[in-house]
Amino acid sequence: MNITNKDTIIRIPLFSGLDPDDLLPVIKNCKVRSIKTGETIYNYGEYGTDCGVVLSGSVSAELPQNQGTSNSSAVKITLKTGDIFGEIAALSGYARTADVKTLEPAEVLVIPKATLLKLIDKFEPVKKALDDLYRERVLNHQLQSAPIFMGLPKDLLAEIINTATLHQFSAKEDIIHQGDEADAFYLLRYGFVKVTETGSDGRNKVLAYLKGGHYFGEMALMHEGGKRMATVTAMDRTEVIKISSSDFLHIMDLHPKVKASLEKTIEKSKEKNVRIRQDEYLEKSMRAIIDSGLVRSKDVLLIDFTKCVQCNSCINACSAVHGGHSRLVRKGIRLNNALLIATSCRHCDDPTCMIKCPTGAINRGAGGEIYYKEACIGCGMCARNCPYGNITMISTGHDSKNAIKKGFFSRNKKESSSNTENNRDNGKKPKRKRQPVKCDMCRDHSFMACVYNCPTGAARRIDPAQFINDVIGTG
Repeated sequence: MNITNKDTIIRIPLFSGLDPDDLLPVIKNCKVRSIKTGETIYNYGEYGTDCGVVLSGSVSAELPQNQGTSNSSAVKITLKTGDIFGEIAALSGYARTADVKTLEPAEVLVIPKATLLKLIDKFEPVKKALDDLYRERVLNHQLQSAPIFMGLPKDLLAEIINTATLHQFSAKEDIIHQGDEADAFYLLRYGFVKVTETGSDGRNKVLAYLKGGHYFGEMALMHEGGKRMATVTAMDRTEVIKISSSDFLHIMDLHPKVKASLEKTIEKSKEKNVRIRQDEYLEKSMRAIIDSGLVRSKDVLLIDFTKCVQCNSCINACSAVHGGHSRLVRKGIRLNNALLIATSCRHCDDPTCMIKCPTGAINRGAGGEIYYKEACIGCGMCARNCPYGNITMISTGHDSKNAIKKGFFSRNKKESSSNTENNRDNGKKPKRKRQPVKCDMCRDHSFMACVYNCPTGAARRIDPAQFINDVIGTG
């Protein structure tokens, strides 16, 4: 059910001091879930594009600690009426960081990411409340997790947290400019940025991409002159934690080992930048992957044309396991004469199709795969909102055998019209219902059909971000 009770809204600390009449139009599409005792709301490691606010009852958030070690433990937090949870994953598009279950019967207000962003933009108190929660729940852990700050005393980290400031940037907005005075160190809270350098010939070279959790700005602070050596630009909505140069250098002075470790990291980064400057193919490949948005993808199909014999096994296998409708086309982004990123769903970190779905029929699995549920009504909103054109709407009465024969379902309007006329001639009522077709990473199978059935090993699934790291040697 939807939220309409103004008294309920007033009781939520996140909305404290706001006029319910101003707030209701923004959250009118938020749902209220009634959940039984012991039910799971969110699972650790799964992806999500919404968050929750406890309206009644209580829930438990269990945060795993020291994963992969013999000293694994968990931190449990009890959340009661008015508490918000899941906002970090909703904003960042990354995996859930905790298991959330009900401790007793509860009602939860579910806020989709799009609505959460509207609340942040429209109501300053909401943004401040979420920023304060971020400092309390996440920032300390994020600083400790960054290699540059590992091992620092808790009191020093607390001092940094208190003085650090949060800043938002829109897509294509510069965060720092090449040649400017270095005045701060930056840690990415969420979002994605591109690092570029303008050479003496006036050309811009892409040196790196960075996602949430990474940092930048340390090079200029650590060397004499203190001039920015590159421009850092937000590629989508991005938020950074800004630590002043005086605080940053104070830490380096107090902890020589941290400084020495950072110096080694900087030297490796310089070596990587030299390789990119000298290798035109590598720089062009990085630019193509970044500018096309591929680094914001979870999984794409890479085809090596030095091995591909164009036998169509990948396409036919995809058709065979998906009811006759192939999820890929052997065309797409060419990184060079040898590598191709095939046209197929990218399973984006921040999927527009899922956010814009009016019925919530699009979901994300534990492995990051994006798929459809039974609630799909065939409206085509996902296909219209996919920025890469990787979702196509088809008739549910489409001929499976014909799809396999052609290697991909027809997008030809004349053929569709002909099929409709044939149905009329046979006295059958034409089927109007449509359904979306997109890659789901073969989530219902124990293998990925396109890769498993490639006879030469030319096809493989990759994480574009990890692919870049492997190529340029940044791990």
